[in-house]
Amino acid sequence: MPCQRNLPTVAIFALAITGCATLEPFTAPDVTLVDVRFEDLTVFETSGTFTVRLSNENPDPVVVDGAVYKLLLGGVKVGKALSDARVELPRLGSTIYEVDVYINNVALVARLMTLGQERGLDYTIRGKLYVERPYGTRRLRFSRDGRIDFNAAGATPLAADEAGSQSSSEPPPPSG
Repeated sequence: MPCQRNLPTVAIFALAITGCATLEPFTAPDVTLVDVRFEDLTVFETSGTFTVRLSNENPDPVVVDGAVYKLLLGGVKVGKALSDARVELPRLGSTIYEVDVYINNVALVARLMTLGQERGLDYTIRGKLYVERPYGTRRLRFSRDGRIDFNAAGATPLAADEAGSQSSSEPPPPSG
């Protein structure tokens, strides 16, 4: 009989330990657009490839098992990419991978026609990552803003800055 009286205490203790382990702080992977390549062009759609960097600031590896990406130019959605890839992010590290993207040419042309004399174009990549966690798959939303600078000589227009939410390309300082 004494074992049965201790059973609830043992069960509560085990639950408390397990509960604390699953409540460890978790930082969602950071998503950065590294490159966009356009491949096939038709009247209504252009297909291409996003190169995406996923960064993991956690002390344990993280598995991303699928993602949805949307590309907005100047606030207008122009493209979408779906990925069923399973990507393991190393602890405190990052990895890049490629995703097929489909651009709506009608939306793209409409947006580009409104540019006029602008010297750059703001973009947003947003979507969802499906991340495996000990208690099941979590859907994590993300949004990343940047700017493509048309005047940046020799700069990579889609490179993200260290701050995270904005990206820009500054022309190199004059040499003298």
